[in-house]
Amino acid sequence: MKKRCFPLVITLAFLGTILFTVFLVDAVAESERAPKDVSVQKSDAMPLNVPKDSVLHLIPKNSLGLIYCPSLNELNHRINVMASEMLPQLGQAELLAKILANAFGLGFQSFADLEEIGLDLNKDFAVFFTSLTPMQVSAVVHLTDPDPIKQVIAAEAEGSAPMEYKGVTYWSSDEGSGNFAILENILVFSVHSEGCKNVIDTQNGTIQAITHNPDYNIFITDILKGIDQLGVLFDVETITTKLDGSLEEELESMTENLEGENDPLSMGTSSLLGNGLSGWAKLIEQLQFVSASLQVQDMDIHLKPFFKFRNDSKFLDRFKMASTDLTNLDKLPNSYILNCSFQGTPDLLVEISTFWFDVLPKDPPEQQKHLHPLFQEVEGFYESLADQWSVSVNFENFIIPDFLFIYELKDEQSTKDLMNGLFLEKLHHYHDTYAGKPLMYNGVEIKSYIFPNFKIAGQEKYPEASELTPSEWHWYYAFSEGKLFWTTGTSAESIKMALDRQAGMVEKFSANPSFQNLVESLGTDNNIFLAVSPIIAVKNFVPLLAKMEPNSASSIQMFAVTFANFPDNYSFGFSAKVQDNGIDSNIFLALGDFKQLIQMFGVFLELGQM
Repeated sequence: MKKRCFPLVITLAFLGTILFTVFLVDAVAESERAPKDVSVQKSDAMPLNVPKDSVLHLIPKNSLGLIYCPSLNELNHRINVMASEMLPQLGQAELLAKILANAFGLGFQSFADLEEIGLDLNKDFAVFFTSLTPMQVSAVVHLTDPDPIKQVIAAEAEGSAPMEYKGVTYWSSDEGSGNFAILENILVFSVHSEGCKNVIDTQNGTIQAITHNPDYNIFITDILKGIDQLGVLFDVETITTKLDGSLEEELESMTENLEGENDPLSMGTSSLLGNGLSGWAKLIEQLQFVSASLQVQDMDIHLKPFFKFRNDSKFLDRFKMASTDLTNLDKLPNSYILNCSFQGTPDLLVEISTFWFDVLPKDPPEQQKHLHPLFQEVEGFYESLADQWSVSVNFENFIIPDFLFIYELKDEQSTKDLMNGLFLEKLHHYHDTYAGKPLMYNGVEIKSYIFPNFKIAGQEKYPEASELTPSEWHWYYAFSEGKLFWTTGTSAESIKMALDRQAGMVEKFSANPSFQNLVESLGTDNNIFLAVSPIIAVKNFVPLLAKMEPNSASSIQMFAVTFANFPDNYSFGFSAKVQDNGIDSNIFLALGDFKQLIQMFGVFLELGQM
């Protein structure tokens, strides 16, 4: 059993890789053929205040990536508490241990089995990378007693003589799949012997530790605060200097693979990737490092990514300093699938808000020639707006989303001139758009654009979707109290409700029971604040699904009844703001909102096993 338990170190290394670095590692592994003679200059920094017995003191400064866990037992405990709350029949299921064992075919059932061979899972544990081609992965973990693990190593290295490096003994497995060393009460594992040697050099001071690397300062400081259970960081700047090809080539390959699929989701994803291919690659190449930390608290999950940009990057110029208050949050609806509020420059607003042009037909070619002046008009329009805006998204009767935009204005007259004249003229050339009949609502004039004979890109490939696509698409807009309200859909009800919310006549986003939890978790001093309600999404999509699959209407109706009593909570949240020459973001998931659903599926699974 001891010999089979030992590969947990390898397991944890690759588990972290799967969770946090799939895309990045794959891109580098495919592209890196020979290292370029390019060095990345790193400034020295004072060492951090790290506990003397931390494994961080043994990790080389030049590591390309790090996965760090302050305590595997604590992470396991929190996951078990969450699992037992969601599915009481599981009890203390040792869920993390079982996931690892089942995924990799190892012979342990709980972390207690690992503690029997001397691993100390109450102290910190780390996996680090010093090369990606070949994959140079190493791990360091505390020991309660070195003797049991020495017996395991002896079994693993049977037939291989121990070796010595600078006075320290290390072993290689008989299959050549791993190398091991014991430094006092710390076990070192590495796929290659060079990894053990690097750790030995770090211990004796020949190589500086990662605690002296300024790129890791923020990450290590945050993870040592004791509120996160897992953290990861990758040195993107150093990695990208070693690429033989380009990130854009890897993205092109991914896009081509998706285009070969016939389902709408894959085609839509390939379209989004294809349209932003060059932009995504250039963005990644501007990064210095990427980090993330994980916190599990009761039935809430917090993931906190941080994207540090290079000093010469201009990407952050699109944002302004983080707002102390995203003022339009309270004016958003409390029953839409998505609510989002932004603060940034007009350039950022153009990029975010014009993506929906992709749903309009790309053919015939004579219409395409009108796109360039149309986008010029869009850029001019956004120059007249202030730096805060909001958007809400919902689906009701059609597969085309209904949008609500709220813009703060800095030049209201210029905005009116563009909306009432030049913008409509350009839209007419592009898609035969014409002005609808104005209407008055509570003293506010509502105007509209109408898109006749409306179709979405690729609609001819899915004729069954025609009934779920409106024959006409409308844009409605109104000016009120220094703001522009802009909605899309087939009726003016959405913009009327928006004006009613501003007047305090109907419930706002802040009235939703989950709003306060989101604000406490994400804050409002952000450049971006986004909230999503999966429950509302399901409730809205089920009727559309019934129309698309009439033969399954009864089953779909049963599914709809299941969700009818679920609260319309916003269970997923995301926020981001400019900080420390990077983007500090938060992802929040309230799994407790799905407790009833998960328990229901648990009962079904139990019945199926009877």
